[in-house]
Amino acid sequence: MHHEELSARERAVVFALLSAARQVSNAELQELIGLRLQGKMRRRLNELKLVESERRGRWFVHELSDVGWRWCGDELAVGPGDAPTSLERSLYLVLG
Repeated sequence: MHHEELSARERAVVFALLSAARQVSNAELQELIGLRLQGKMRRRLNELKLVESERRGRWFVHELSDVGWRWCGDELAVGPGDAPTSLERSLYLVLG
């Protein structure tokens, strides 16, 4: 699975969790990247086994799974894909 199969928002969450390298709450994701991992997007990333989510009281915390770590390595090796924005190119360059 590569970048074409994940939306830009899904990739943003996965890469944010990669950079954090620990459990991150939705409130912290909101602070870091301006969005929360919830609803359909959370279920999709959980079903793809890229992210593990756990309910803590009223809130979810999320962490990159082993599959997610491998996906990030593969994704960064492939690069940002066709017609990437300068921001995407920069992100892949820094994380790669």
